[in-house]
Amino acid sequence: IYETPAGTILYHAHLDIEAFTMDREVRKIKQGLGLKFAELVYTGFWHSPECEFVRHCIAKSQERVEGKV
Repeated sequence: IYETPAGTILYHAHLDIEAFTMDREVRKIKQGLGLKFAELVYTGFWHSPECEFVRHCIAKSQERVEGKV
């Protein structure tokens, strides 16, 4: 069972902050990258070039995302 009530609250708050600080198209791309990242990590490819690329893209998308919850 994967339950993280506090994590879920923070995740949704972060999505709301992204909505104010990111372009809609960038958010769509980032959402797809997030799914790919989860797949790579779950299947054990943390150190793969693909995962490194996805991590870099996600980090780049978060440069302007700031706020307090």
